Amino acid sequence: MTVYSEYYKRFRCIADRCKHNCCIGWEIDIDEDTARYYAQVTGDFGKRLKESISQNDGIFSFRLREDERCPFLSDKNLCTVIEELGEDALCEICRMHPRYRNFYSEREELGLGLCCEEAARIVLTETDKMHLVTEAGDVPEDAACEEREFFKLRDWIFTRLQERDKPLSVRAGEIAAKLSLPADIRSLDAWKEIFASLECLDPNWPKVLSSIAPCDWKKEDEAVRVPAEQLISAFVYRHFAKVLDGESYVAVLSFCFLSLRVICALWNAHKRRTGALKVEDMVELARMYSAEIEYSPENTEALLRVFEG
Repeated sequence: MTVYSEYYKRFRCIADRCKHNCCIGWEIDIDEDTARYYAQVTGDFGKRLKESISQNDGIFSFRLREDERCPFLSDKNLCTVIEELGEDALCEICRMHPRYRNFYSEREELGLGLCCEEAARIVLTETDKMHLVTEAGDVPEDAACEEREFFKLRDWIFTRLQERDKPLSVRAGEIAAKLSLPADIRSLDAWKEIFASLECLDPNWPKVLSSIAPCDWKKEDEAVRVPAEQLISAFVYRHFAKVLDGESYVAVLSFCFLSLRVICALWNAHKRRTGALKVEDMVELARMYSAEIEYSPENTEALLRVFEG
């Protein structure tokens, strides 16, 4: 059984129109099947493939150029693997990104990662409540009992998050009270210190984070209520699966709500500084947070440990 958000299939890579190309600055591993295929490609392009792939402890990856660009990213920011061999020749990570998959005993769930600006745009501009599409039936009755309870709890969280007659902070507070999530008594300065201790991937990130002021941290902007709802729904959809991997739902939900709080504070700070908050500003700040935190397993793990502590 396959499950995905209703907007999932709307994603299309915008290629050379992308401001933050995923083929720049990211390590790109190649799955074994694709590596074997690349090894069989002949001619000049086959030679170029072989010269541009490294192997370390059985893991194949592209050798990034000195400017950290993928060796197959053209000067026009187009993929020469696609141009030469077709889209089906892409390795799994290039074919899937920014899509992700969570696997359960009787289903797989597909989603869009917010580190991609086009994916973030699709998520944040959706006006309908997040709706999950199911292919090939509902959750089987004989699915693991733990998973039945897991999906029951997650569905309840989604329902509460989408009660649009209430401010989002009220919805979050009701969820926290029902599930006995501990109140966050840390100050903005304390959170800035925690984030400053994490791995920094984007040199611009510390400056952006430091722009948040106490007024931004506490403010709830009615104008961004729906995008904020889509944001927290996307975080819960992606990360709540960690509960089945041994994380406590307290830590996972606290991480999701913290992520919402930080991104909304970044939006507030931008609006305070510039006098306006455009869709592209919201997308960029959400993308930056996701790339910096969600796409660094070390950073996500460190924040989860804060809430476990």
